[in-house]
Amino acid sequence: MAEQDSKARNQAFLQQLEKQRLQKPCQRVIDLRGRVPGDCDAYEFAGRVHYLDDRAYLILKQLMDRTQGQYTVGVYEALQRALKKLAPTETSEAFSAEQLVLQRDPTRPQQLRFDQTLQRQEPRIRHVTPLTLSLKDVEYRAATVDLTTSSLRISMKRAFTLELADEILVTFNSLQGEAPEGLLSNIPYRISRLDHDTQHSYAVLTRQREANDQLSQWWDDWIQQQLQPGVIELQSELFNLARQFYLRIYSRMLPSPLLWLNGDNDPPAVSVLHIGKASSELLAVMQSPMPLPLSAMMADQQDRLLLLSDNPDTALCCRVDEASAVRAMLAAHQQQPGSRLLWLQISRITVDLNQHQQELNQLAGIDHSAATHLEAILASLTGLLRINDISAIVTNLPSITTDADALTEVSTQIPLPLPQVLRHEIRRQHQRYVVRTPVELTFNEKHHAFESVDLSTTGIALQIDGDVHIPEQSRVSLFFPRWQSQSNRLKLSDIPYVVKDHHLWDGKTYLGLERIVGQCRPGINEFFDSVLQHNRDSLVLHHDDVVVSQQSRIFSHLISQYLQPALLFFGMSEDQQRILQAVATTEPAAQRYDEGFWAALSGQVSAMTRPLKPQLSTCKDQLDFGIYACQLRPESDWMVRLEEEFETPAEKQRFINLALSAPKHGFFQCKLMPFKAAGLEQEVDLQQQLLRLRQYSGHKVKNIRETFSSLFAVAELHDMTQLMADLCKTSQ
Repeated sequence: MAEQDSKARNQAFLQQLEKQRLQKPCQRVIDLRGRVPGDCDAYEFAGRVHYLDDRAYLILKQLMDRTQGQYTVGVYEALQRALKKLAPTETSEAFSAEQLVLQRDPTRPQQLRFDQTLQRQEPRIRHVTPLTLSLKDVEYRAATVDLTTSSLRISMKRAFTLELADEILVTFNSLQGEAPEGLLSNIPYRISRLDHDTQHSYAVLTRQREANDQLSQWWDDWIQQQLQPGVIELQSELFNLARQFYLRIYSRMLPSPLLWLNGDNDPPAVSVLHIGKASSELLAVMQSPMPLPLSAMMADQQDRLLLLSDNPDTALCCRVDEASAVRAMLAAHQQQPGSRLLWLQISRITVDLNQHQQELNQLAGIDHSAATHLEAILASLTGLLRINDISAIVTNLPSITTDADALTEVSTQIPLPLPQVLRHEIRRQHQRYVVRTPVELTFNEKHHAFESVDLSTTGIALQIDGDVHIPEQSRVSLFFPRWQSQSNRLKLSDIPYVVKDHHLWDGKTYLGLERIVGQCRPGINEFFDSVLQHNRDSLVLHHDDVVVSQQSRIFSHLISQYLQPALLFFGMSEDQQRILQAVATTEPAAQRYDEGFWAALSGQVSAMTRPLKPQLSTCKDQLDFGIYACQLRPESDWMVRLEEEFETPAEKQRFINLALSAPKHGFFQCKLMPFKAAGLEQEVDLQQQLLRLRQYSGHKVKNIRETFSSLFAVAELHDMTQLMADLCKTSQ
């Protein structure tokens, strides 16, 4: 017992000695210069000057508050322990103050919003100037990276005590002499973004422009004086330019025909019909007139399913939100081999002509009547109908037997205008003229009588009643009988041409031909040159290239605003692996997907694109398949299955039933379209803009060009979750 009392007294004595030691004044100086990544300033405590960064200063101040302002050995040791404990928590996440425009991340595709254009409300310039930041009694030294009247992007040595949303005071040290006294001192800013790496901190600071009108006006005037191409911050301009490239890639393919509707008529009229390279197969079943329930769809703004059979005069339809009717539609489709099941997707639209005055004015300068006509069409548009063929997706489902009485027969036949292809930039080597003359075309020893639509020195457009199938790139020969009767000196027969464009519409065949100049007799080349030159004053110029290009720019913008499917852009990573490079949606559609889903889909890129040949020369224009995904638990990864993985309808049914029981699930139709990146060189206007910006931001322009040269496919991803759920519940 006595031994225990002795130990207790010894322990108390030692604790008393330790307490006295910790309470003694400390003579040691704290110098963190070179030991921490942040800036170290001189602070005086207890008659000694210490060199501390922002974090160490605040810790030391709190410790000395506990000792009534005394700098003791205990304070010194507690500070050292705190710094040692905090050191491993420093983040090593890299952050670039000047990020690349486009990313090629194998696991995280870049997110694009087609309905949002990045626009600076204020000019942003790259300008480096020193700053002093003050937060309470701590000061930080920083420098600007770029700035606007109401925001700054800054860089500084690692700061540990700044936090997002902090209110700080900023003083512009080197600009004081250029502004009225005190104007650039202690300006209130708020930290709206904050990032760190191991050595530096990067922040975006913002202020209320209206809070100080004098300061805002001074910044406006000063920035305007600094404006020149070399200092303007080009990130937004380059990103918007890249966004236009993505949009044009999709517009050229366009697997789902788009019908622009004039809802003022009853039934609504189709004012414009746009198709793409990948929609040619569907176009074969869309001959004018076409049975479409446009009046009902414009009235209730509900999508429809439309069943087209071998009889073009009859069609069945139902609303997609009526489960029993959807099941009846699938049953009818299964009972009619060769039928097409189309998903008609309706959108109500409005067109702001003020947004398109530049295109309309440019067209009016060439052809005023065409500009007036286009403006009238745009002003009348109230709806957009997207026609999506889902026949391939619903084939691998269990058979359904149900009553077809829930279906409605469509009797209204809607005339469709001549389909148009979106072409934003058309550079013709020779001007075209409206010329109507009979032409005899010979192909595979068969003769066809056409009439010309327009003519240039090396090209000609023809039309004929009926279906004359001549594949593109075929060689044909032409004879001009009327011109031959007027000239005995030259033989105008067997003139070689190659077919560049071919399509059938409304009972007529349209051809675009290019003359093979190198295989023509010299007199033939001189004949076309001289005839057009001699009659130039009496001929009417055909400005369809200007009309098409300006119209394409306007309608592509409208497509981006009312995009329904998500767009997937596939490319190659820097190590030449196939990746999902970018995903484009509108803001409302983006809410349906989370990052986990895109990460899981990125893991399926190899399987999704496996059918695409390396050279893309033998591929179909479009691959159509289903994607089925679910997240069984909130914390788990998404499970993704492709259509080809289901060997039987029953296996597909089981997975869909499993997915329907999960908290998150989605069923999609994927329309995958390969393309050649070399086709982007045709977008001459965008290429010229990139070339202009290369001297000011060469590495970013290089990043854009390399990214787009790596792209090889684009896909539409249609959300069919509710539709597939209604179809599959019947088979349980």
